[in-house]
Amino acid sequence: MAKYISAIRQDVRQVLQDEFKDIDELVWSDDELEKHILACLVEISQKQPYQKKVTVTSDGTKVIDLTELTEYESLISVVKAEYEVDQDPQQFRNVSRFGDSLTINISNAPALGDHIHLYCNLIHTLDESTSTLNPIQENLLVLGASGKAAISKSRAYFDKVNTGGNTAPDKLYNWGRGRDDEYKDRLKMSVRVIQTPLYSTD
Repeated sequence: MAKYISAIRQDVRQVLQDEFKDIDELVWSDDELEKHILACLVEISQKQPYQKKVTVTSDGTKVIDLTELTEYESLISVVKAEYEVDQDPQQFRNVSRFGDSLTINISNAPALGDHIHLYCNLIHTLDESTSTLNPIQENLLVLGASGKAAISKSRAYFDKVNTGGNTAPDKLYNWGRGRDDEYKDRLKMSVRVIQTPLYSTD
């Protein structure tokens, strides 16, 4: 079962050992943890994006205005297009992007009103009711967010008096750096090499 952002935030607190306290005694606020969670979500999405087939309607040209997509705010890239749709075999097409304009590499422009499938890489969705992450990505997200949260808090502590003594910020920083290094190593190993073939323009 997918975990929503409140559950991910609680998992991060558990790793940080910050969960068994009154709300006024918590070291990290919900907003602080959410900031680090969402930052890691983008980083993970750049390596392991959420993949979705999006259908658009042609305006009679080879160019698609990406700003009209519902998914525009989370769009990372468009891998390929499919036109004409519902063919066997599928009619995939190469695409090129310049800014918010996507051009389909095809000899003749689609007819006005024709459907075109776009195969998109998106930033994962994570909120209180939706998640597109799988369990492996959830674990990676918790690891990264806890490391970044510890590093950020240790820097804030450097110039403050701590009940843990003068070494407390250093210990927190080193702990966070260890989690962050492990997160980056695992993220680096997750890179997928994708080779896009040259599709027919006819």
